[in-house]
Amino acid sequence: MQDDYSMVSVGDSSDAARAILPKTTIHQRGFYFVIAALPLSFAIYKFSRSSDGSNAESAQPWLTRILRRYDNWSNSWADRNSLHTKMIEQAGHDRNLFINSPPSPLVDLSFPE
Repeated sequence: MQDDYSMVSVGDSSDAARAILPKTTIHQRGFYFVIAALPLSFAIYKFSRSSDGSNAESAQPWLTRILRRYDNWSNSWADRNSLHTKMIEQAGHDRNLFINSPPSPLVDLSFPE
């Protein structure tokens, strides 16, 4: 039969620093994480809501204004993607023009020496 207590090292590894502690405790780390998560989630919720409901930049909550600073990359990527699409379409048009054009019947044999 196993006992409810075991030798657990508290500090350094000498015998004098060992203490007998119970194997299971009532409040482990998960309990404290849950207790800390409740007010933290409430604070995040409070920061994510606007105070007066308007959509003006100054009336936006602090967290939304911070996230909006890093939101401009989507606009620049949209511009870059549209420019890339136009370039690919033009390259396809040029290639089609060169492939379907008749070859020149004359061969230039002159040497400008």
